[in-house]
Amino acid sequence: MHDKTFCNSQLDTLFPLGTTLFPGGVIALKIFEARYLDMMKRCLRENSPFGVVSILENNPVDSDADALANFSNISTIAKLEEFDPIQPALYMTKSYGTQRFHLLQIKQESDGLWMGQVELIDADPEIPLPKEHEKVAAILHEIIAVIKTEDLLGGMHSKSQKISMIADGFPIDWQNSCRCP
Repeated sequence: MHDKTFCNSQLDTLFPLGTTLFPGGVIALKIFEARYLDMMKRCLRENSPFGVVSILENNPVDSDADALANFSNISTIAKLEEFDPIQPALYMTKSYGTQRFHLLQIKQESDGLWMGQVELIDADPEIPLPKEHEKVAAILHEIIAVIKTEDLLGGMHSKSQKISMIADGFPIDWQNSCRCP
């Protein structure tokens, strides 16, 4: 059940969060709940990933079907890179997004941990920037240059890490933008 890699149609460990992780992005988490402490220890020990699933609505979950409706069906696999025990029941972690997946089914284990049946999604092809967006791109390059100069990202320098952090600051309706037809 807790394999080292995410596979299509397999139940895998999920971490529902009120934020979004993109492939290539970074997410720092403060882990204190017993179920997630155990999950992170297992991920570290087995070198296995977990899925970061965005919570779309913070409604009470009475069934697995309610959970599927409250969670984004497009999510990202995360690879645990840093695991720092601050106190016996408090850990700081850093994980990186690797690949998107489509959440097909979800169920909650007796310990409260969420598991999901997933289907991996291929990476989007790179496309050239349309001419009408060149001015906006130039402004974003200037903003990124200032952020780099001031080291406001704390060592994050890849494009996707920046995009992930910047995107978290935009008021986006994730329920309508992340659902597949």
